[in-house]
Amino acid sequence: MNPIKLLLVTLLIFASIITAQDYNKLKVIMIGIGDKNPTLDQGIYSHAKFYYTPELKSQAELSTNEKAALSFLGGTKSSREIFKGEPKILADWWDETDLRGHAILFDKNGTGFWQGWVDRRDDILDSRGFGDEKVLEDALEAIFEDDETADFDDDKEFEIDENDNLIERKMADFQVVGKDGTPVSTKALIETGNPTLLVFFAIPVDIDINALAKEEKRSESFFGSLTQTATGFEYIKLFEKVETIFD
Repeated sequence: MNPIKLLLVTLLIFASIITAQDYNKLKVIMIGIGDKNPTLDQGIYSHAKFYYTPELKSQAELSTNEKAALSFLGGTKSSREIFKGEPKILADWWDETDLRGHAILFDKNGTGFWQGWVDRRDDILDSRGFGDEKVLEDALEAIFEDDETADFDDDKEFEIDENDNLIERKMADFQVVGKDGTPVSTKALIETGNPTLLVFFAIPVDIDINALAKEEKRSESFFGSLTQTATGFEYIKLFEKVETIFD
C-alpha cells in the first residue's frame, strides 16, 4: 500500500478508537418513575444504570391492563398516570410534562448541555432537543471531541413547563434508589467529572412485560397480555436505543 494511504488509514483507525474510548466515558442513568417493575431484566443493558423513585406512588385506581394502556398510550395530562410523594419536584414535573423518554445530557461539570426526547423510531443520535447543539449527536461530539461545557446560569430558575429547563442548570438534588435498594443522590450520579446522559421512563410496577409470551389462548386475557407486553416493548426499545450510542 502507498505509504501516504497507509498513514491516512492508520490515522482514521486511531481516530475511531479514540472516539469510541471517549464515548465509553459517558455515564447513562435511567430513572424510573415509581418503583422497579420486577419483570424487567435490566441486567441485559451493559451501559445503562437503573434507579427508581419508590416513594412516588401511583394515584391511578385502575386495573393492571388499564395502567398498561395508560403507560403505552397516555401522553396528555388527562390520560397520564399521576404520581404523588417524594421527590415532589419530580412528581410535579411529571404531572406537567410527559417525561417518558425525556433525556438530559450533562457535561463533565454536571450542567445541562442538551435536553430533549429520545427518538425511539430512528437513530437515537438524531434526537432533536434544546441547547447550543440541537441534535444529540452534535452535542456529544461537542462534549467529547471539542471538550465543550455549558455556561452555568446561576440565575436561571427551574420551570416545570419549559422543555429546556435544565439547559445551563444543575439537576435538582433528590434521592433515587438503585436496583439493590441502596439510596443515592442525583448529584452523586451526575457530578462525577464525566458527561452523563439521564433518561426518564415509567413502567407500572404491577404489569408483566413478558405476559404475552406466557399466554397461549386468544381470550380476554390474551388482549390484556398484549397490552402489557406492548407497554414493556416500548421501553425495551428505549433502552436498546440508548445502548446503540456505544456501538
